[in-house]
Amino acid sequence: MQSLKLIQEQMLSVVSGSDEFYSLVRQLEQMSDAGDIEAALYLSWVYSHQGALKDFSRKSFLLCESIAQKTGHPVALERMADLLLWGVGLEQDKTQSFKIYEMLAHRGMLPLTTLAYLHSQGIGTRVDEFKASTQIILSAAQGDTLAFMLLSYRYKVGLGVPVSGVLSCAFAELACLRKFPGASQNKEMLKEYFSSIQEEEIQTMSKALRENIESLANKVDLLAQRVSPQSQEFSQKYMQTVVENISSLGLKELSVNAELRSANIETKSNNASDVRVISQSPHILKVNNFASFEECQYLIAQAQPILETTLTQIKKHIGVEVDAFSGESAILSNRQTSPVNRIIQQRFADLLDTTVDKFEPISVLKYSVGHEYGLHTDAFDEKRIQDHKSKGDFGGQRITTNLIYLLPAIEGGHTCYESINKKIAGETGMAIIHYNVTSDNKPDPKSLHLGKEIKKGEKWLLRTATRQFPLYATNKI
Repeated sequence: MQSLKLIQEQMLSVVSGSDEFYSLVRQLEQMSDAGDIEAALYLSWVYSHQGALKDFSRKSFLLCESIAQKTGHPVALERMADLLLWGVGLEQDKTQSFKIYEMLAHRGMLPLTTLAYLHSQGIGTRVDEFKASTQIILSAAQGDTLAFMLLSYRYKVGLGVPVSGVLSCAFAELACLRKFPGASQNKEMLKEYFSSIQEEEIQTMSKALRENIESLANKVDLLAQRVSPQSQEFSQKYMQTVVENISSLGLKELSVNAELRSANIETKSNNASDVRVISQSPHILKVNNFASFEECQYLIAQAQPILETTLTQIKKHIGVEVDAFSGESAILSNRQTSPVNRIIQQRFADLLDTTVDKFEPISVLKYSVGHEYGLHTDAFDEKRIQDHKSKGDFGGQRITTNLIYLLPAIEGGHTCYESINKKIAGETGMAIIHYNVTSDNKPDPKSLHLGKEIKKGEKWLLRTATRQFPLYATNKI
């Protein structure tokens, strides 16, 4: 029997549903039955990713459930939670999904920022911005850069915390020091917003926060000398140490107790009903505030570690339309998904009156200065559709392309539609949806578009597409 590494390499090149594909699946199943946990986890991903397998989501869930019962493996538990939230091929159960995510977070096996998002959106639980902010504060106290960006926003608007210009700007400064995308723009915007605050105040607070976070490492080392890091006692005392350390700053605005924070709360709306028709032919929609500022930061943080150059993408994904793109991109497949991804997909599905199983995996594009996306259309010709079928992709035509500006460029980077001479400047959280086909599902040449060259700053763009049929169909169309 081949090694797991060799099977994984071969899986990248075989045709889904082919004899070679099923041979590799059977080898994985044998390895899984023999107790190979890593092989079983990879098999669960193959099940959840491949439409050629009957009842793929249920098989994936049951396999992960078995692994979790035997070993409590966090990857198996997280995949169970994701499948329950996704609800494709398996009955959706947001409440049970939340319970699994919450258990993982409390065990230190899931970022607290993920649990914060679930509380903030009310996914499987009631909306609770106080809890969300507490979890983000605890995450920031451990040095999480994403949490710095989230708190810079929350202390600006008073979301589960009191409004504090100094803390808002100080956390923005910490994100700048970590070079989080868009952090510098965010900081400058906040300094203008809180114009009465002096730079000295920001630097003093930023230094205090930075030194406090850095001091945690020594305290955790001392704890590890007294208590085994593998024990449940360590997990409990570790979080107690985090709380005591951040509390030592003596700032009630940073208290993990919402009552002591005198926290405010803001009612949020993603405003997905604010749909504007930009053009009838080609059919183009614009939706302001489709994704929140926080959702944009989550998606950037998720994509940043797995960005690849265009050349790498072309080599790895034959036929992917990246040859006109000169930047970097990350594909957030079922192995890199998160609650944010699933909610964004569902939001698009609701807007377009379709189902989430028709969406291509989310990808995130990063444009730096000089990068552009040349003129292209996104629809498939018949040859391409047939080629997809031969490889196990039965989604058919690409009906719409769905974009979200996660971070607009400072200068340049407009999305342009040549046939109507229309140039759209991006705004954080804004969605653009264009139809690639005419009413009879034929490629629409008027959908020709491009992404202008970046002159200053960076542009981060989420992209997914809606297909004619479910990508994960168990019956070949």
